[in-house]
Amino acid sequence: MSFKRYHQGTSIGAVVQELIDTYRIAGKLNEVRLHEIWPEIVGTVAAKHTSKLMLRGTTLVVEFSTPLLKHELHYRKEDLLVLLNERLGAGKVVEIRII
Repeated sequence: MSFKRYHQGTSIGAVVQELIDTYRIAGKLNEVRLHEIWPEIVGTVAAKHTSKLMLRGTTLVVEFSTPLLKHELHYRKEDLLVLLNERLGAGKVVEIRII
């Protein structure tokens, strides 16, 4: 990246996007964003009882500390997928695995 190349009218957004692509950190940024929005999507009680929340490719892996929440959210998988893809962007989460 040379200063001269970016000095000639390139937007900051384009430079940031190129850095994200260069350092291949888009997946980690999505995972951080996921941790931020998780309480809004499932509620604060379910978020408190979430013991593991990982985004592996397009698969979301969730582990709950209580079987009741695990059972309840198992039935809400499709709704969760829609809400997650609305907030994170289409196609970021394709599958949810509740363990």
